[in-house]
Amino acid sequence: MTNVWRSQAIEKDGWIPLRERGEVQPGLSLDSVKKETEQCVHDPGFTPPIVKQALITLLSAAFAPLAIATDENAAARSNSYPQDGVWKPVSATLAGTKMPRPALNSITLRISGMTYEVSVMGEKSSDRGVHKLDETTRPRRITLLSTNGPNEGKTFLGIYEMKDPNSLKVCYDLSGKAFPAAFESTVESGFYLAEYRRRETRATDAAEDAQRQNGVWKPAGAMLGGTKVPAEELKKITLTIKEGNYEVVIDGEPHADKGKVSLDTSVKPKRMTIRGEDGPNKGRTILAIYEMGQIDSGDTLRVCYDLSGKAFPTNFNSPKQSMHYLVGYRRAKPSASGEAETK
Repeated sequence: MTNVWRSQAIEKDGWIPLRERGEVQPGLSLDSVKKETEQCVHDPGFTPPIVKQALITLLSAAFAPLAIATDENAAARSNSYPQDGVWKPVSATLAGTKMPRPALNSITLRISGMTYEVSVMGEKSSDRGVHKLDETTRPRRITLLSTNGPNEGKTFLGIYEMKDPNSLKVCYDLSGKAFPAAFESTVESGFYLAEYRRRETRATDAAEDAQRQNGVWKPAGAMLGGTKVPAEELKKITLTIKEGNYEVVIDGEPHADKGKVSLDTSVKPKRMTIRGEDGPNKGRTILAIYEMGQIDSGDTLRVCYDLSGKAFPTNFNSPKQSMHYLVGYRRAKPSASGEAETK
């Protein structure tokens, strides 16, 4: 539509280096985690930092399998593949000890395509990565690779089972040495066992947003790679959206940019996928996040695109030397001459 998770992991000696608010904290052993977890059992309102930080590492690994392989057989195997959307842990056990409910409630997993993102309430950074599934084995196996955040560069081995499209069970050997043989977590094995449920979302959300986006839009301000786009350039740009189709016209350019736009309202920020079908972006896929609003003068639409098509942006920001294009649109209305003008 335009032309244009902290590096931390469970080490081999069992110590978990922690970082709180950007500062490195003393190392903590798994025994410490288990002791404070037991305290939580007797005091449900107590969620110590040790447990919370351990969960960032453990749950990040457990959530990673939820990225979906986007191959031609994925739809036919939907019952064996975790689905896109928002997932929450309903139970978790580490080395035979149950994790506390308050800690589980602070975790949110978001899946979109082959990527996953795990956020922890109160934490500044999220964990992201990719996976590989092996459906030829029983139980099915999963190999996880964290590419950004607390487990960056680490590989975890696990097994998974889909009970239904909204229910998932996983078991991991967090040492990364071998795939578990069964869904069990004991003191001896040290495995991590968890179950998740996918949140139900209103099917009409995306349809409602798509309807609201129909119309003609003019950019009121924009930044590309940390640089402000001049106002005179913005005046040349007109975006039209109609029933899932978009067209971007730039005055003086011979060809308009046309294609399809699809919305994903199950995650936050909401996501937008743009697929160019004609013009300068033909054959390209651009990933973006968006939010809609309203001011006295009319409707607004804020979008942040990753023009590289590699990943959805995580916030509305355009850092220097990045391929992030941040733009704020305002709905336009026809002028007396029949041309669109900003409200």
